[in-house]
Amino acid sequence: MELDYEDLKEISLQVSVTNKAKYHSSVVITETKTYTVHVSVINQPEGPRFKPAVKVIIISEEHSSITLNKVITRYVAIDSDTLLNATNVRYAKGQDVDNWLSIDGKTADIRLNKIPDYESKFLINGTYYAHIICITNEVPAKTATGTIAIQVKDFNDHCPVLMHQSQTLCYEDHVVYVTAVDKDHFPNAEPFGFKVDTVRTKESWSFEPLNGN
Repeated sequence: MELDYEDLKEISLQVSVTNKAKYHSSVVITETKTYTVHVSVINQPEGPRFKPAVKVIIISEEHSSITLNKVITRYVAIDSDTLLNATNVRYAKGQDVDNWLSIDGKTADIRLNKIPDYESKFLINGTYYAHIICITNEVPAKTATGTIAIQVKDFNDHCPVLMHQSQTLCYEDHVVYVTAVDKDHFPNAEPFGFKVDTVRTKESWSFEPLNGN
């Protein structure tokens, strides 16, 4: 059984004692002797920890809504013994693969280094993850690691583009397939609308949607 001072400061155990060897046939044993043992748990200072272990922040990738170097959140570790904000500690970044964040080593204030991008290859299901480390100023130091999860809201910041800028249509053909792509995601991408801008020939063409686009 693992003891935790914060959960259980004392414990009482009932201990019974018998002789391992068999008693002589002339000895009559009427009862087992029972003793009570009181155990006092000694507190051992524990390191800091982050609560919550994963802090979620929702941010749009729309440029006009973001001010770089502005504090977006504060991620302070707590003392595992007192459950108050940890003291005599410093903060640092752990994993931050695309260097999105900076952290104040004293206050744990977190700022953006760059505009979030929903289309970034470093997002996992629309979320960017970075690790924050809390380090105690003692020897040996104790550490704790927390996770910042930035959920990026997609913004319609990309125009659709044609996959082929020019296509060849043979004389006997009557159909040409036009396909477009958009780096944004639904609902900021397909379905697309198409039209012919050339005035002299636009009346000669009609569009039929394929695959809903």
